[in-house]
Amino acid sequence: MPQTKVPSWAKSKAKKLLEYDIRNRKDLKRDGSPMGPKLVYKMHRIYEQYKYENFVTNLRSARKRVALKRASAVEDDAAVDRQIKAFPEKQFHTKGVGDERVTYPRWGGHAAQYLLRYDIFMGLHKTKTPKKLQKSRPLYHLFPPRV
Repeated sequence: MPQTKVPSWAKSKAKKLLEYDIRNRKDLKRDGSPMGPKLVYKMHRIYEQYKYENFVTNLRSARKRVALKRASAVEDDAAVDRQIKAFPEKQFHTKGVGDERVTYPRWGGHAAQYLLRYDIFMGLHKTKTPKKLQKSRPLYHLFPPRV
């Protein structure tokens, strides 16, 4: 019976599965310490098609790679938090000049936005003009005709 060729580790399903297991911390014992290479090697039969000595090296590399990605994600989250604190979203917008100035709430995330989406889903935009649609709900009155 001819032996099937083992795919290279670099593009193998085994490598993807190992990284998935590490990302989801399935390579850890109950106490949080990492499992030894033998236990990880025995977790899935797909790993056993590769030499154990090579698997140990691949496991070490995968753990380092995932740790770097995790650290990078933490840095990214911190950068986003700093950005949000430095430049908070405005709660109100002002439109127009002089006596024509109108202040209205932020549209994105406002309840009126969700109601309008619902009204469109229900097909009201096909039976009513934009002006009549705006007059149909009190929340829409908070906004100018064109936001």
